[in-house]
Amino acid sequence: MAFALLSLTAARAQQANIFASELKASAVSADNDVEFTYTLNADAKALSIKVSNGETFEVTSVGDLTKGSHTVTKRLTLPTAVGNYTWSITAEGSPNYAAEPVKVSDDAAHLGFHALRGLVVDNSFESPFFGRIYATEGNEDVVAAGIRATNDGVYIYNAALQDVTNQGDNAYTGGVIWGLSGSANSGASPFRVSTAPDGRVFVADWSDTHSGIWLLDPANPSADLKPVFAGTRDTRGVVSTSGIGTHGSVSHCYIEGVGANTKLYTFDEDLGLSSGVSGNIYRYDIGNLDAPWTAAPSELIYNDAANGNLQQNGNSCISPDGRGGWWISQYRSEDINPAIPSLIHYNGTSVDFVSAADAAGVLVSSHQGGMALNEDKSLIALSSSGNVKIFDITFDGTGKPTIALKYKIDTPFGDFTFSVALDKADNIYVGGNAKAFEVFALPKDDNSFTTPAPKSQPVSVTQEITGLRTVVAGDVRIVCKGDQITIISGSPVQSVKFFDLQGRTIAAKQGIAASDCSIPAPEKGIYIVETMTEGVRNVQKIVVH
Repeated sequence: MAFALLSLTAARAQQANIFASELKASAVSADNDVEFTYTLNADAKALSIKVSNGETFEVTSVGDLTKGSHTVTKRLTLPTAVGNYTWSITAEGSPNYAAEPVKVSDDAAHLGFHALRGLVVDNSFESPFFGRIYATEGNEDVVAAGIRATNDGVYIYNAALQDVTNQGDNAYTGGVIWGLSGSANSGASPFRVSTAPDGRVFVADWSDTHSGIWLLDPANPSADLKPVFAGTRDTRGVVSTSGIGTHGSVSHCYIEGVGANTKLYTFDEDLGLSSGVSGNIYRYDIGNLDAPWTAAPSELIYNDAANGNLQQNGNSCISPDGRGGWWISQYRSEDINPAIPSLIHYNGTSVDFVSAADAAGVLVSSHQGGMALNEDKSLIALSSSGNVKIFDITFDGTGKPTIALKYKIDTPFGDFTFSVALDKADNIYVGGNAKAFEVFALPKDDNSFTTPAPKSQPVSVTQEITGLRTVVAGDVRIVCKGDQITIISGSPVQSVKFFDLQGRTIAAKQGIAASDCSIPAPEKGIYIVETMTEGVRNVQKIVVH
């Protein structure tokens, strides 16, 4: 199979694939002034807010187009009743004509890490923190020249790569004593990081003496982290309660569902419940996690012993394929042994792809085992020695996958690229040792993106809006335009009366006998309009702005 190898050898100025993130809306006046808040990851050429009341849309152009966080206030004029309505922001960036990925981040000091282990982007539209980036420092005592003084824990950025919580160089530790230099924890505690659909952050620990997963609340990151598991830990990192194994050292996890339906999937190096062989995927139906989990896993999803004991390193990542199966990476210095490959695909029943046996893959190596898929699961990115390789994924008629090299991104991390992540707009994030993490824009024909606001952030209409628009009742339409109100009817109009909310007559016109008539609009306010058409009484409410 032919492929194009596009190597990035030098960074050049280029705009990121644009998107708006962290959308919030709040009513600020009785006149339906709404405050919209959003963050742009790049400068925009144009930006619009679209509000929907079901079938009708109001599109408002927005003037704040620069990279970063903004708040604008707009008055709604869309005819609609009191209630909550959906909305979205569409951002348009400069065209991206590059034929290969290009670096779009700088090497700012606040992006630097001595030993970056985890890197993830919140890609859930329903999360109030959509677009945020989380990174973990895993070995604070390994000092590199030119890198800021970090400590073990979690660092948070917005989509514009800003220190959004003003934490500076201090990690959020959550009251957890992470790895110590020279101990079994060193360099693996904390390890990789994942986000849930509701925005919560799950931090995995791959060490033997501190194994587990901790839960960080992004709305209050300085609070104590919540342990996902509890029990007694042995020297291998396996935790059990009353002799029942719960988990071992976890290098990566994945979360689906919200509330009572939340499910946690882990790649576990040590826990071999049914086989005695490690390197399995387990599912935990944690729900709301009212208390730490102390039972056996809910289900063994991938049994490595039953599939040939392919996972022998433990430094791995997992990702669902969108078809009911899983991709599983593994740290390999050379991808030449099909018995211990860099990458496998498990279709839910059996392993149907092994990278070392697939010549088209050209993996060569997968140093540190970093892996991520894009939104539609058509691309898979894998860390390697001095680069990240990005592959196209195709499935044949039987559901068997093939990967083909599409891009290669050179990175400064050498053999220590631990994590890769992709956002919904097709930017890729790469992190490792002794450098600032980097962001690259993948080639994209149309540099525009529409972000829907989460259901928790609706546009709230506090006063019925009908003035200066068309109001319909039966076959009578009231059109407000400028200082005139026009009555249009399918039958001759005999009379029109305007009443205020106290029932007083404000204006009236009798003996019209026409299907189209205009009268001066009353002053700003809410009115009841009564029209008589061939003896039929129509009553409507309007608001004149």
